[in-house]
Amino acid sequence: MNTALPRKWKITLIVSLALNLFLIAVIATAVIKGPPFRGRGLAMAPFSMPWAAHVLGKDTREMARDIFRSHFREYSGVRESLLADSRTLAQILAAPQFDRPKFEAALAKLWQDTGTAVTANHAAMADFAEKISPEQRAELAKEIEKSVDRRERRFKHWQERRENRQ
Repeated sequence: MNTALPRKWKITLIVSLALNLFLIAVIATAVIKGPPFRGRGLAMAPFSMPWAAHVLGKDTREMARDIFRSHFREYSGVRESLLADSRTLAQILAAPQFDRPKFEAALAKLWQDTGTAVTANHAAMADFAEKISPEQRAELAKEIEKSVDRRERRFKHWQERRENRQ
């Protein structure tokens, strides 16, 4: 009795094995690395605790959470004000007759509340920076320098493109 597989089946099994190994590698990588980091936006702006905890790694995240919890009331009140300001702006814009002074006043209130949110964020970041080691602060400083360099390069590139168009 001939137990050898036909050539067609051997190729099919080898391709199937390769695809299975690739799939296992992709899944293993996702398990080892963990889920992708989400929530970059404003929360990941330099000088914010989520950004700093992300840069410094997992060993500082628990401390960052504790500091965030201690500032939660400030954040909560500001968040509610920002939502109310945004709703007010939407209502003014949706009105049949545009009221410019009212719109400008609502924008000013939004700007003021945004400043309050930034102040609360910076206060939490100051608490965080106070509690980390000098080496960790140096690492954050290095990341800030990288960010400044990137922004500077982008701005120069933008300026060059703008000059070339004219």
